[in-house]
Amino acid sequence: MTVNIPQLRQLAPHSGYAWRPQHIATLGFAQRAGQVLLIHKKRGLGKGKIIGPGGKCDGAETPAQCVRRELYEEVGIHCLETQARGVLRFYFLDGYALDVHVFSVLRWRGVPMPSEEAAPVWYDENSLPWSRMWEDNRHWLARVLAGESVQAHCVFDQDHLCAGEFVFSASQT
Repeated sequence: MTVNIPQLRQLAPHSGYAWRPQHIATLGFAQRAGQVLLIHKKRGLGKGKIIGPGGKCDGAETPAQCVRRELYEEVGIHCLETQARGVLRFYFLDGYALDVHVFSVLRWRGVPMPSEEAAPVWYDENSLPWSRMWEDNRHWLARVLAGESVQAHCVFDQDHLCAGEFVFSASQT
């Protein structure tokens, strides 16, 4: 099934008035010397893919609190400073909806270590493993790593990106 963004608005309006994600989640991207820390996801949504570390917010946890907790749990680093880089809104044709808050991790302490959920790997920012990542990453990740912010709406049919809108802006510091 092919779905475009106007059709998505009919399925699950997301212009701020009717969007109801089942979960709020985060992604956190630590960078060093032209590299970005990604993970090989071992379980859950995205199992087998290369993705950014992060995960679902717990209870009343804010996205900023969540990204710090998730990076510690998944890869063992303590985030000392983060910067919000936008929100990705995902709608899956099976009915699942998810808002993902994206952060740059500006300062951290520790050495990334594997966990039951993730195996961390530093990748060169100029040769990311796109074929092993979610399809939407091709449209926004490089620009976020370069310092821009993104607001996006994406429709997925399982692993296939059916439609997406990506709006970029200069990040506010």
